[in-house]
Amino acid sequence: MMKFLTISLDLLLSVCPSLFQLDVNQHILVQQKLTWSDAQTYCRSKYTDLSTIRTQEDNDQVSILLLNITDSAELTATETGSLAVSSPPAAWIGLNKNAWLWSDRSNASYRRWSSYQSSSNANCVMLDTHTSPGDWYIQPCNEEHRFLCYTGK
Repeated sequence: MMKFLTISLDLLLSVCPSLFQLDVNQHILVQQKLTWSDAQTYCRSKYTDLSTIRTQEDNDQVSILLLNITDSAELTATETGSLAVSSPPAAWIGLNKNAWLWSDRSNASYRRWSSYQSSSNANCVMLDTHTSPGDWYIQPCNEEHRFLCYTGK
């Protein structure tokens, strides 16, 4: 039975990746790629807000959510006819450099910065699974990425 569910998940991801969402303990991964502010608007209109990660446990849960997508990585054909595996997913979270507050205006007492952080003037934060699962990176807010919404109150 588990094998069938895995195959079904892979099939669903390949058929409609932009619409597919996974829910883990009140966090939703939205596959559509948007800028940070557009993602925030989307989350606020459909759920509560971009995800706020208050503890290591929260961070682990959303990291597992992203890694589950990685395990179902899609193969895509390149122009030369070779196959390429999509990169491990990363997603916007609700933290930004505006006084290092979450998008719900709460204080960011828990943080998990990557040791590979670049010294850029970027202001928005992503949770990534590429280098070290669960690490956070600062990225330019106008880049388009998947994002995590919080569904709680």
